[in-house]
Amino acid sequence: MFRIFFQILSFALLFIMLFGIARITMGTAFIPSEIIESNRNDFYKMFALGAVTDLRLIAAAFLPLLLCALLASFPPLLNAYAIFHKNLANLNKIYKVFSNFYIGLFSFISIIFCFINFYYYQMYQSNITSFIFGLKDDETSAIISIILKDYPVFLLIFIALIFSGFCVFLNTKILAITPPPPLIRNKPLKFPALLALFLVFATLYALALRGPFRHVTMNVENYRFSSIESLNAIALNPIMAFAWAHKNYKEESLGVLAPVDEKLMESFLPHFPLFSKTPENPLVREKKPHIMVNLMESFGSNMLAFHNDNLDLLGNLQPHIKQDFFWEKFLPYENGTAPSLSFLFFGSPINLTKSNYNKHYLPHSPIETYKKQGYKVVFLTSGNRSWYAMGDFMLTQGVDSIVDEIILKKLYPESIKTSNSYGVLDEFMYRAAFELLKDATQPLLILALTTSNHPPYPNIEKTISENAIPQELHNRIRKNKVALVNTYAYANNAFGEFLDSIKQSPLKDKVIIAATGDHRVRDITSNASKEKALSFGVPFYLYAPKNYQHNIHYNPNYIGSHKDIFATLFALSLDSVEYLNLGGKNLLSKESAENFGYNISVSIDNNGIYPKGAKEGYGFANTHNLLDDNKAFASNKSEFITLYEKYLDYQFHYRLINLKNKMKF
Repeated sequence: MFRIFFQILSFALLFIMLFGIARITMGTAFIPSEIIESNRNDFYKMFALGAVTDLRLIAAAFLPLLLCALLASFPPLLNAYAIFHKNLANLNKIYKVFSNFYIGLFSFISIIFCFINFYYYQMYQSNITSFIFGLKDDETSAIISIILKDYPVFLLIFIALIFSGFCVFLNTKILAITPPPPLIRNKPLKFPALLALFLVFATLYALALRGPFRHVTMNVENYRFSSIESLNAIALNPIMAFAWAHKNYKEESLGVLAPVDEKLMESFLPHFPLFSKTPENPLVREKKPHIMVNLMESFGSNMLAFHNDNLDLLGNLQPHIKQDFFWEKFLPYENGTAPSLSFLFFGSPINLTKSNYNKHYLPHSPIETYKKQGYKVVFLTSGNRSWYAMGDFMLTQGVDSIVDEIILKKLYPESIKTSNSYGVLDEFMYRAAFELLKDATQPLLILALTTSNHPPYPNIEKTISENAIPQELHNRIRKNKVALVNTYAYANNAFGEFLDSIKQSPLKDKVIIAATGDHRVRDITSNASKEKALSFGVPFYLYAPKNYQHNIHYNPNYIGSHKDIFATLFALSLDSVEYLNLGGKNLLSKESAENFGYNISVSIDNNGIYPKGAKEGYGFANTHNLLDDNKAFASNKSEFITLYEKYLDYQFHYRLINLKNKMKF
């Protein structure tokens, strides 16, 4: 057992050194000295956090060796082996052969991935991503010939074989070491001692696999720690980066796109023409407004329904809801952040950020529409841009710059102490939004994503006590009752304070602000008898200065969903501009009186609520929100919804097929 433990520790140190040397080499080759000097703390973090990712990989890789050590100390197994083989020395020989092969293979793979990582970064200026699988998706033979021509492949393989041979030699020497006298045992460990040893090593292994912190260290969702992307990329262990890339590729690759059936097109194009055009709008011809679209984490109607004079869940947002435009009979596209964001910001019914399209421009998005009109586009989030690889995809889609938690921590150092695994407090994002709008020298579109209202909930001042939570809500919140209610209230109040600052400044006449939720509050159980739509709903808030309100017809009881947000914004801010039609309508026009709202789980129109797959609808319990009366009526609405879903699929394939013909890996 001693030899195996010593073996694991020795090779763990060796491979951490290997990956560390690889980082030194890449840092020297790819990071300018002036960047290192001005970001020395992050440069050191690159090695420290990188070593943690190495340790996670090594701990997982050497788990079979650890199990061999523990099993070899288990008396019943040794006794059973001795009955059939007489001599336990054979067991040592078997382990020696196995571990030589295993360590030789792992060492070869490790150094090969160091080489791959180096040249991949040299080519693409990023850590290994799913783009690497273009080797098999494109002209494989041509790519291989280029690799053989441009890179010292055979020399690198030779070096890898030498290193692998050295590791096998070292392993043989380690297994031949005689343990110190105090550690020599002629008898197997007794069960209590073995159990204690197992628990100790299980704990150490858990720390190695997860990281010695509250949250998983260097996770695929939060690996960024610096605003210098080269530091983030080089810090990652190359094998771990490859594993993430392969998982994303397998799970989210779209595969082959077939042309859309022409007869099918004829059925839905009369209802949903592929492109629409905004009406004439003389108010924006000379002075275009700034636009901010704020996608708020878990701004769900199922929690908002409990807001009243005794339970203030809106704070400073409440007066703005009364003063401006606000719709509660409203649905998100999806029930998760990433798909709702993808639909809202890119017009994509499928999240492309980790697909094999993630490095390609998707035409006809709202970003493109505004860029063509002279807008600068910024993606602003209190979270990390590496979440769902969203930052890189935003840049690919034409976003000019990104401000995330890394930037916010530099702008507002006090935000650092508010950081958790999802980002910093939303208030710092709003401070940055105000500065961006104030300093803008051209029309600005801000696409914002908040994160505070997400578990694990941040440490904020509790303004609502547990006693203030009504019993019905208290019973329906699964966990973290006080934290959930207070964080929901905090997020809304922070947005309200931002609106206060806008309206108390010259910006009040220059910016249009839209806000909605990405999905429901998930930790609240649903009441199926009256919340068939409310349990999925999110509200929609809109502020438009008087000087940009042209031909306004506002009805707070209009039906809507995410598809209508940019249709409304386009009408307010653009003059006779063509845009991709997602079935949305301008909610500030009379035509929206006959609108519908769509979510993948439920749809709504003026007549009622239609759960997915149901053959009946349910009437509304009132005129202002999504509560239903639980009274069923016969309906064929599902046919129309199916038609709409086919249209979304059509417009998406139309854009991707046109793109696919241009794609070259």
